[in-house]
Amino acid sequence: MKKTILLAFVYLTFLGAKAQPFFLISRSNDPQYRINSFIFHDELRFFFEPYAIASDDSESLKLSSRARHSLSYLSYFNPNNRPKWSRNKWVQKITDHELIQFVDTDFCIQVYPLVDFSAGQTNLKDIRLSQNTRGFWLSGTTRKFGFTTTFAENQSYLPTFLDSFRTVSGTLPGQGPVKNFKVGGYDYSYATGELAYKAAHNVRLAFGNERQFIGDGYRSLILSDFCSPYPYFKAEWKMGPIQYRYQIAQMQDRTVPTSVKPLPTKFHAFHYLDWNVTPKWKISLYDAIVWAKVSPFNGAIRGIDWNYLNPFVFFRPLEYNNRSIDNAFMALSTSVFLRSNLQGYGQLFLDEFKLSEWRNRSKSWTQKYSVQLGVKGFKNFKNHRNIFGLLEYNSVRPYTYSHQYPVQNYSHSNAPLAHPFGANFHELLGQFQYTQSRFQSSFWISNSIRGNDTSAASFGGNIFKSYNLRVGNQNQTITQGNALSNLHYRATLGYIINQGNNLRVELSYGSRTVQSPIQAAIRENYWSFGIKTAIFYRPSDF
Repeated sequence: MKKTILLAFVYLTFLGAKAQPFFLISRSNDPQYRINSFIFHDELRFFFEPYAIASDDSESLKLSSRARHSLSYLSYFNPNNRPKWSRNKWVQKITDHELIQFVDTDFCIQVYPLVDFSAGQTNLKDIRLSQNTRGFWLSGTTRKFGFTTTFAENQSYLPTFLDSFRTVSGTLPGQGPVKNFKVGGYDYSYATGELAYKAAHNVRLAFGNERQFIGDGYRSLILSDFCSPYPYFKAEWKMGPIQYRYQIAQMQDRTVPTSVKPLPTKFHAFHYLDWNVTPKWKISLYDAIVWAKVSPFNGAIRGIDWNYLNPFVFFRPLEYNNRSIDNAFMALSTSVFLRSNLQGYGQLFLDEFKLSEWRNRSKSWTQKYSVQLGVKGFKNFKNHRNIFGLLEYNSVRPYTYSHQYPVQNYSHSNAPLAHPFGANFHELLGQFQYTQSRFQSSFWISNSIRGNDTSAASFGGNIFKSYNLRVGNQNQTITQGNALSNLHYRATLGYIINQGNNLRVELSYGSRTVQSPIQAAIRENYWSFGIKTAIFYRPSDF
């Protein structure tokens, strides 16, 4: 009986699906989505993500062009130019649309499969690399409410540099804690979701458990999706060229011994103002604070601090006036279109900054800030061909993002909230991508130098150490300590089977070489081949 009902539901769902491709899910933390949004001039903003419901009172549910493109990993093909066989609705179900979709005048539900079946090899392991992921992505929206929910079960055998990250942090990047699986493997699940409410024409409220990304570049020095998902509440408001967001999230501190249960909790609140000054120039302001649930200073239970629930006040003056030991930050982000297909962008993140010290050029440890500069561009050609290129520079001063009490550093679940390297580094990275119809090739490279610790003292790169362990007060320079150079590149070649959920067959080859004055060069070459719905960003680019 249950099988009959399920088959009937699937049959009716397929009959109810419309021909037009509705894409309700927006992936601001998906690098490929950010590239396509840039190429197709499809505005990518945090506001009303992932539910771009029309603001008018028309009879039918309407979606913005941004939402329709949010999961379309190719520009739309003209149906009249397709071969006759490919216009069949069942063929398009496989090559263009979602697995299951039901659209009515008042609501829309979509289901996407999540799979990643791949195998490969690395020169530093006898065990074969593999990824076995099975899951789903469910999205639904009405005139006032919207939701997404995701679940995936994973078993992985990974390259040694990811093994090393897990050994140090106890987690995998972007995934969170994992369990050992057989010999040398990992078993873990991935679950996210969000419930949103359109409170007014220009106001949206949402509860969720997901990663976030703020910025226009490949990296973000403000808030990246390198860590695992975390629970949050956010309120978003839009008026003309101005978009405003307030968010409060709960984070975890995993630096404590495994015997400590439950894990120490901390909170992260921020304001984010996004202003399109002109059609070509955008500027954004970020104001954030991190505090522990239990004060590391006197052990007092603070919980959620009411001072930080005010969405219209700067946090740093509050912290100062309350004689607080909390960790406050400010940041500036900007981007400008130099041409219609060429954009420059940058970020400036201020953890602590003293103008007098900067004028004296003393290189004080209190000069804790990070800088990003980048440029990206694209070129569209005929016959559904385009190229995309990006060049980016990131630099972070020693001790940035850290705190005297590590529980209040800028991290979640033993992973940085900003750049994967933490602090005390320079990085130059590039990215190139060529797309022709459903074929896509890409090349990514990162060359960095970062200062690692050589003892229990902190040279400023490890944000999980207290800055009270610093090696000095003056003459603190970027890459001080054990200067570890890291050259990492990766090339991929793929064929997109379904442009709706980015289901693709992909061949990938990568190489990562690290060395320092006290460490001989270690080079790891790895490759993989498989079929995947490449929607989620699995951080392995560090």
